Amino acid sequence: MNDDCTDGLIDLRQLVELARVIDYEHHDLSQHQYRCFLEFFRTRETVTEREVLIGVAFAYSWMPKIPTIHRTAFPSAVTAVGRAWGGGILEIDELTVLKGVVNNSVVGSSKLLHFVSPELHPILDSHVFEFLHDKVDTRIEKPQYYARYAERCRKVVNQPEFKGLHAIVSEKTGYNTIGFEPPKLRALELTMYYAGKVGYRNRCVPNC
Repeated sequence: MNDDCTDGLIDLRQLVELARVIDYEHHDLSQHQYRCFLEFFRTRETVTEREVLIGVAFAYSWMPKIPTIHRTAFPSAVTAVGRAWGGGILEIDELTVLKGVVNNSVVGSSKLLHFVSPELHPILDSHVFEFLHDKVDTRIEKPQYYARYAERCRKVVNQPEFKGLHAIVSEKTGYNTIGFEPPKLRALELTMYYAGKVGYRNRCVPNC
C-alpha cells in the first residue's frame, strides 16, 4: 500500500498534486447557493420537520431527480438530522432510516447531512466514488459504506498537511472572492469530485 494513503483509502499527497492541475469549474450561482444552504441551518434555533423538508429540497436542487419523501419513518429521520445538526455523528441505523425516508438514497442523504453538518458529514457523489474505486457499484448506496467514507474523510482533513489543499481549493473555486471559506470536508470532496469527473483515479488500494 502507498505510504501516503490514509487508512487505505485516500492519498492526501496525490490530492494536493491534483488540486494544482484540475479545473474546479466554479460558478457564481453555485457558490452563493452553497453558502446560503449552510447559513440556513447555521441560523436555525432548532431543526423540525420543516427544516428537514427544506434541506431535502436543497439537496435535490443539485440532483437530476425529484425527491420522494416516505412519511412513515419521517419523525425518526427528523430526529437523526437534528442530532447531526447538534454536532452528532450519525450511526449506521440512523443513516439507514434517513436513506429510507429520502428517496432511498445515501447520495441524497449525504447532501442533506452536509448542509446540516458540514464539518462532520461529507457529500458522497458518483464522481467521488469513481475516483476512490474506479467505477460506481452498489456500495455507494450502503449506509455502512458512507459511515466508513465519512470517518476517513474526517481523518484526512485533520492532518496538518491538509491546510495546503484547503488553500488551493479556496482560491481555485473562487470562494475566497466572496469572503467565504469552504468547510474542510467540502474542499476534500470537491477535489475528489472534479478529479473523478475527468478520469483521475485514487492511487491507494481501497479496502472497503
